[in-house]
Amino acid sequence: PSTQRELQLFWPTMPQPEIISAPGMQTLTLPCTYAEGETVEVRVIVRAMQPEALMAELARITAEREGVTSARKAYGQYDPGVVYRHARDANPLNVDFTDTVDRIIGYSLATDIAAAPALRDGSSVAVTVGYAFRTSNQLTCLVPADMPTLMGRAVSALPGEEVHIRGTIIGGPRAAVLVDYIGFPAQEAEGDAWLVNIEWPGLPPRVFWDYGYYELVGLPCQHAPGRFEALRVFLTEVRILKFEMPAEAPE
Repeated sequence: PSTQRELQLFWPTMPQPEIISAPGMQTLTLPCTYAEGETVEVRVIVRAMQPEALMAELARITAEREGVTSARKAYGQYDPGVVYRHARDANPLNVDFTDTVDRIIGYSLATDIAAAPALRDGSSVAVTVGYAFRTSNQLTCLVPADMPTLMGRAVSALPGEEVHIRGTIIGGPRAAVLVDYIGFPAQEAEGDAWLVNIEWPGLPPRVFWDYGYYELVGLPCQHAPGRFEALRVFLTEVRILKFEMPAEAPE
């Protein structure tokens, strides 16, 4: 089937969403929620990318977020059983593997997996884990709470479903992996995917690359210090099947 996409951006004081129906760059002028007559400019960049190019770009974005010197984060491809052995020994490798979802841990996380060590801008920090699940090879996949696309994909994972993971081994008793990418081989649509960057003044770009609903909160108001704006984003993906209806039978 062919796939059509559309990006809808909802702003609190606007009755209709701004709609972007094709890749490209646009600058939206939005009315300030708190200061009458004032506006803020938000740049939206949409790129259509083939799967291999998307994976390479996500690796570049991850390297930039972590503050490493390489052009993109490199992952070694492993059998999930081998990843488990490395995770059991707490070898901090960047791994790429495919496994099957075994059990959903969900949002309610034990203390030992509620946060995970990660690199941000070249420094080691503890990131909040928003969701977790376990694979059939006993690997615990930890999803950062500040990665909206990963959260959306993780929540949709079902036991018994094949899942493609990229991430960094954390180790520990649960053989944990901090996730950078989640894919579902059986669901991947052919053709281009959309990679969306939303640039709010003074903040790092918000990036997502899968259909779904996203709430961008905590956006500092440019005209009312201490106030924050919220932008709701809906990326739709519609697959269109063409077929001929059978002729109607005569009465």
